[in-house]
Amino acid sequence: MKKTFNPKHDASKYLEDSDYEINEFGKITYQTNRSKNIIKKITDITDAINIVAGNLDGQKYSFAPPTKILNDIFEGKNISHPHVICRYKFPFGIWFRGQSRICYNLEPSLYRESIKNDIVCPKHKHQYRSREVHSYYEETSMFNHFVTRMPNYQENYTTSFDWLCLMQHYELPTRLLDWTESILIALYFAVREYDNCDGVLYALNPGRLNEIARFSKSKRHICIPTSADVILRSNMAISRTIDQLRSNLMREGTYEVVLAEIQDEDIKLWLQYGKSAKNIDFNKVKLKFSLPIGVFPNRINDRMSMQLSVVTLFGGKSYDPKIKTNFDSNECFLEFKSLTEFNEEVSKINKKSKFLSCFVVDKTAKRLLREQLKRIGIHDASLFPELEYQAKFIKKHWRIPRDGGFVEYS
Repeated sequence: MKKTFNPKHDASKYLEDSDYEINEFGKITYQTNRSKNIIKKITDITDAINIVAGNLDGQKYSFAPPTKILNDIFEGKNISHPHVICRYKFPFGIWFRGQSRICYNLEPSLYRESIKNDIVCPKHKHQYRSREVHSYYEETSMFNHFVTRMPNYQENYTTSFDWLCLMQHYELPTRLLDWTESILIALYFAVREYDNCDGVLYALNPGRLNEIARFSKSKRHICIPTSADVILRSNMAISRTIDQLRSNLMREGTYEVVLAEIQDEDIKLWLQYGKSAKNIDFNKVKLKFSLPIGVFPNRINDRMSMQLSVVTLFGGKSYDPKIKTNFDSNECFLEFKSLTEFNEEVSKINKKSKFLSCFVVDKTAKRLLREQLKRIGIHDASLFPELEYQAKFIKKHWRIPRDGGFVEYS
């Protein structure tokens, strides 16, 4: 019998006879009687390669068909206009993300402190813990503080989105979530640590996500940094209300451009008039501002280039409840919408709207997978150009066991 985990139950008693299950939408549930996991596990590097290359038959294609395993998130038709063929050649437009612990949610670092989540490590039941809302990141103050302390960067970093990418690089909490165009790079991050826990590898179709989540007229396209959707969501990092967002866009000189690109009239009215907008559904409009989008960023540093970095940019906003009372509810943003939750919601309405798939990486195969990846040149030194990573890799590489035993260095 499958059930969603309920923190109100006695956790230690409940977990004695439970196992986890990750469903086709990426949502983790817990089940009793240890029934079989419905997602096939990755235990060898060829399992990952076959996800994107399992249908190669020696033929040459102008538009290669997607693999069967990814067909549910990469069918070749436009959802809104079925006669329109997909604009991207497979596998372009499919992104991947690896996480070393399956029990971690698919959410950006900015929101990991502010959302109450219950985390259970399937291997170690004593690691049960509930993440209470004891703190949150005050995004707007943190963003402004970072910019003012980095005057030497202000000439080259001119947009809020570029600043978010820089903050992400230096591990500050942001509304960005990192992805890669390479399934093997994603696999490496899924096996890089935590050998006592299963990892997870996600596959995302950002074009399909954007078709549902974007404000602007270019619905199906992957966003670029100058897209109106990117400008809006990245400026939400320095805006606590819709009126502040409008002011920041005007100061940046992008307000008129963004307004011209927005297709939904209600969204236009909210951006123009805020809480004073007439005859609009505020909840529907604010929901749209909470949705994530897929963005192909400027690869502004060597690490982003080496990791073939792409990102999802989340909407929404976290508030201190006491501070939020200073604002009218119709001028505030909603909390962010998670990818797995959103994927499940839209897939239940229309299966052809599904944009996210996931694969479990078997914990017992992590060491083997790291060795396989290392042998084809995927390791810390090939993905992190910084000197500390290079030195650490070289140190481990030249550590030789005296008895001829095995020393892992990947």
